[in-house]
Amino acid sequence: MQQRVAAIDLRSEEEAVIEIDTVLPDWVQSTLAERSVPIDLDLNLNAGVSVLALPKTLHQVVYDLVRNGMEAMGLKRPDQKIVIHTRISPDAHYVDISIWNSGPAIPISVQPKLFNALYSSKGQERGIGLLFARAAMDRMKGEVWLDSSSEDEGTRFVVRLRISGEHIQKVRGEEYDDK
Repeated sequence: MQQRVAAIDLRSEEEAVIEIDTVLPDWVQSTLAERSVPIDLDLNLNAGVSVLALPKTLHQVVYDLVRNGMEAMGLKRPDQKIVIHTRISPDAHYVDISIWNSGPAIPISVQPKLFNALYSSKGQERGIGLLFARAAMDRMKGEVWLDSSSEDEGTRFVVRLRISGEHIQKVRGEEYDDK
């Protein structure tokens, strides 16, 4: 069974405002301790861009996606790597975290099943990572999806979270009122 970063109860964790580009480097460091696959961070959010999220839960989602990528790549090529990229969505309401790996493509026949309960191409006792990611992102009013998987491009998953109301009001020069 996949290791969990922490025991997480989606119903009881409190939402918090977090700056993704600030927490991602620490989260990645904890993942790097497991394997020696290079992880490049391409963090493109302006200072202060924050999201409303469940911090432990989001950490677990990122951890699972990075670890899935590491497992998919195996130890087959010396040029293998993972790239985590952050950006503000084109409509400026969301932060996108893309997690790309240089591993093999996910077969087209498998792609529709990826987020199904207990489906795994890796054998028994698996198949909860993407199901958990979908449930977690639903709870945070965000999304997670497979963005690309082709033989030339590796595989990319995207996690999308809404930018916090506090940040949007700061950008507009308004006082923030969370009531």
